[in-house]
Amino acid sequence: MNLILAILTSLITAFLLFRLLFETMDEFLECLRFWFTPDIISWLRG
Repeated sequence: MNLILAILTSLITAFLLFRLLFETMDEFLECLRFWFTPDIISWLRG
């Protein structure tokens, strides 16, 4: 029972943090693209 409650609590917390930081899924995907872009490519793009 404690394990199920812990998993449920963590999923709710993750969802609320996601909604706090990102309004849409597009913003989240843009953040991921920025995060995984190497610095040298970002530097060359300007």
